[in-house]
Amino acid sequence: MSIDFSESLDAFVYVLNQSILSIVSPFFNHYIPALSYSTYLPITYLSVLLMMGTIYLKFDISKDKRWRIESSKSALSKLKGFESPAQVFAYLRRMDPFTFEELLLTSINRNSFVKIERNSKYTGDGGIDGRFYINGKLFLIQAKRYKGYVKTADIEYLHEKALELNAAGALFVHTGKTRSVAFSKYTNGKIFIVSGHAMCTLIQKGKLPRDLLKLAQPNEA
Repeated sequence: MSIDFSESLDAFVYVLNQSILSIVSPFFNHYIPALSYSTYLPITYLSVLLMMGTIYLKFDISKDKRWRIESSKSALSKLKGFESPAQVFAYLRRMDPFTFEELLLTSINRNSFVKIERNSKYTGDGGIDGRFYINGKLFLIQAKRYKGYVKTADIEYLHEKALELNAAGALFVHTGKTRSVAFSKYTNGKIFIVSGHAMCTLIQKGKLPRDLLKLAQPNEA
């Protein structure tokens, strides 16, 4: 019985390989004529495995992202009921950093005039945690769950990215403390440092900084 099964399996593999070769051989002959015939099958199988792995990873990332977006909505509902800023800060500092990013975008998205753009993945995004548009103008978001003071280098990096992407402005939202030097340096231009009470208002009510909304006004014809 085992011999019959082994022979059947060998026959199946042989037919499968011949079928694959009949499909891929014209392609290799035309585009990579120098390639050895003996390498056709290994390269084909390796390509299929890589493709399947890529599809799986993409699906897995999408599944994880959907979960975080839903988690951010649930967290937002809970945060709306907090009366003390201390409660809000304590809750956010315990939150997963990627869910915190989604929370900010979900909150901002409550404004009917805003169109948000979520990142397709959580790493390799160039340090930008999200984007949104008002009147067609691009704004960037960076979220940091600090416990201590903000790193000025992080704010500077966001400033450089805003210039590089020709963004109208950018939000640097954090749960820590801002040094007066950094605050005075970056609050008179395109970068808006949102923390403390302003951060609570942004998250609980979706309220954007007034000066940012001024930058978002349509250009006069």
